[in-house]
Amino acid sequence: MNLNQMELQSLRQLIGIEETAGRQLGVFAQQCQDPQLKSLLEEAANRAAQNGRMLMGFLQT
Repeated sequence: MNLNQMELQSLRQLIGIEETAGRQLGVFAQQCQDPQLKSLLEEAANRAAQNGRMLMGFLQT
């Protein structure tokens, strides 16, 4: 897949957003005392990391 410059820039921004969200959610999960909320935050952090990896795949194709 050939991406133009604007698409590449947008993709890189999205990857950065997902990585940042994943890190922040992970920190929130570590600090959380409520087990249910902690679990939700961990799941959200994992989804953000997974989304980032999926988006990275577009750069490698």
